Amino acid sequence: MQRFFAAVALLAAPMISFAQQCKDLDCPLATRGTATITVADLVAKLDSAEKKHRPLILSEPKQLEQLIDNMLLSRQLANEARKRTANVDDPVLAAKLQLSQDDVWAVVELNAIRAARVPKNFDRLAREHYAINKDTYMKGRSATVRHLLIAAEKPGAQAKAEEVFKELSTADAKTFEARIAELSDDPGKTSNKGVYTVVENEGTYDPAFAAAALTMVKPGQVVGPIKSQFGYHIMQLIESEPARPMTFEEVKPQIVETVSGDARRRVVSEYRNELSMKGSLQTFPENLEKVIKAAESRD
Repeated sequence: MQRFFAAVALLAAPMISFAQQCKDLDCPLATRGTATITVADLVAKLDSAEKKHRPLILSEPKQLEQLIDNMLLSRQLANEARKRTANVDDPVLAAKLQLSQDDVWAVVELNAIRAARVPKNFDRLAREHYAINKDTYMKGRSATVRHLLIAAEKPGAQAKAEEVFKELSTADAKTFEARIAELSDDPGKTSNKGVYTVVENEGTYDPAFAAAALTMVKPGQVVGPIKSQFGYHIMQLIESEPARPMTFEEVKPQIVETVSGDARRRVVSEYRNELSMKGSLQTFPENLEKVIKAAESRD
């Protein structure tokens, strides 16, 4: 498998790909013993994964290797079982195989129904949803701050933080930025210069840090030292915004996801109801005793 996955890069390489080397879904990806996994096998397996996870699986060689290794093992086990049971003369085993096929065909049918009945464009539905539920789409008040962190594990961290706070309590932005570069233990300072935006009730940051940031109202105001799980923070307000309704464009992706999901579920539910109305239902409760006996005999 390791030799094969030295070539996993072929899946992602723009110049060489399985698609270029092999045009049929029957082309092999890996073999071991009696088992072969084809392009079609992997595509079928990926179909069962959430769409957002598929690119991640294909771009991670170790994850892809483990997936194909598991598929090979399953096929080897299945092939050994087929050799041992050349003819499926066990009605329950035959039923299990049929049920597995039923599950696959059911998914195929539901996908076809969704493709045929679910709208392709949800813009109108999204706008209607927004108009009705506009009051629920609020952005909490926010504060953008620059901050300096003295790590909790440093000897004398609290005393050092109090000393730095006294120095910076009336500092301008330029001085504050310079001291962040020199003193802050925040690893993010190299990419964001210690600047963070805290939004009320978002839960992204340490509660003590977020609460302190949101108490400031005047740009340039400095608070600290604020104790959090990471250490002691001294922060300066850059700007703040009051709570406000979010625009349609801000929440459109979220709403489209909601209404499209509702539409898909509604279409599936309606189709299931259609099928349940086809023909009259007949039940045979007298045969349940046979189920009990057969189940007990297989334990």
